[in-house]
Amino acid sequence: YNTCVEIMKTGKKAVLIPHKRDIEQLYRAKMMRDLMNSSLLDYDTMTPKDNAEKIISKERETGQRPRTKNEWFRGIDRTADIIRRIS
Repeated sequence: YNTCVEIMKTGKKAVLIPHKRDIEQLYRAKMMRDLMNSSLLDYDTMTPKDNAEKIISKERETGQRPRTKNEWFRGIDRTADIIRRIS
């Protein structure tokens, strides 16, 4: 969980290797792929060569990095705003 939050906050490139037996890790990794263009490797079938190639490929990617929405990290402020609006 913490790794995903850090990637989202910083907008850094990432290669993730979720453990298939941990459904939460798999769910978060897919979310990071969709939201942040992170790359995924299959835990059970990856090789050291796959890992190295994916990291080098990700490092060479150019273009604009996905930006997170600042409001994703303003939970208490957003909650207070919602409460004020509905009360």
